[in-house]
Amino acid sequence: MIKDIEPLEQITDFSLYFTLALTIFAVVLIYFIVKNLLSKKLSIREITLKKYKDINFENPKQTAYELTKYSNILAKGQKAKEIKTRLIKNLEKYKYKKSIPKFDEETKSLYNLFLEVVENE
Repeated sequence: MIKDIEPLEQITDFSLYFTLALTIFAVVLIYFIVKNLLSKKLSIREITLKKYKDINFENPKQTAYELTKYSNILAKGQKAKEIKTRLIKNLEKYKYKKSIPKFDEETKSLYNLFLEVVENE
């Protein structure tokens, strides 16, 4: 018999515990990252409403196109859709022409009314 060969020594294996701990840590970290990102993300409607409020009335032609674009996105309820229809019909005189007058009071009041209805929806 050979005397210099020793029996195998038992080695404790912690790789399962390290893998479980790392997996749990990763899941918790991903959960908190996703939770924070979703809570801060603005909806398309909120972004559109902010753009709608910030419209500049200096260039009537560009403003008419922007009002039409944003009002189509924002109008959800029946009352908002009715006001949107009236507003878009009223904006037609500011589109498709070379020389355009400034906005009249009726158009501005429809804009404000639509904005009020959309904010309360």
